[in-house]
Amino acid sequence: HATFVLLGERFETMNAMQAFQQSVHAVVHPAEISKLKPILQQAAADHSAFMRVYSDIQIRIAQGKA
Repeated sequence: HATFVLLGERFETMNAMQAFQQSVHAVVHPAEISKLKPILQQAAADHSAFMRVYSDIQIRIAQGKA
């Protein structure tokens, strides 16, 4: 899957609420661009964890267990 990241002076790196407001997976402040690789890895892991829970709930609903 794709991971969308927004870079900008007004963002606090990995601020989930700012990312949600901008409809992206993560936001990054330019001062932390040198840490981009671990930031992207964390953003992808966070998204995967969220989607796993979402998928599990969909399966339980389909099975009539939720």
